[in-house]
Amino acid sequence: MRILGLDPGTTATGFGIIAFENGHLALESCGVWRPAARMSLPEKLDFLFSAVVELLGRTPADAVSVETVFAAKNVASALKLSHARGVLLAAASRCAASCWRAHIAA
Repeated sequence: MRILGLDPGTTATGFGIIAFENGHLALESCGVWRPAARMSLPEKLDFLFSAVVELLGRTPADAVSVETVFAAKNVASALKLSHARGVLLAAASRCAASCWRAHIAA
């Protein structure tokens, strides 16, 4: 089983792919997507959507886990994070991956 984990953000979105086979976990790849600061919010969201679709096209996953928005500096930050989370879920759904919510306790 291969799982893609996503940590949403409009300035930086982290990702990691792990594989679980024969009782062992292995990290296959990880990284950070950073849309250019000059991009508008819609352009950043399109960048993130395209990045997920491209990654899942190259490395299909059986499941995708997207971290929930659990803390934000202010309402505007929470809304931007929610937009990013939404496009990540939409991209995963486009690639027919099962989506799960990851709640990270602070």
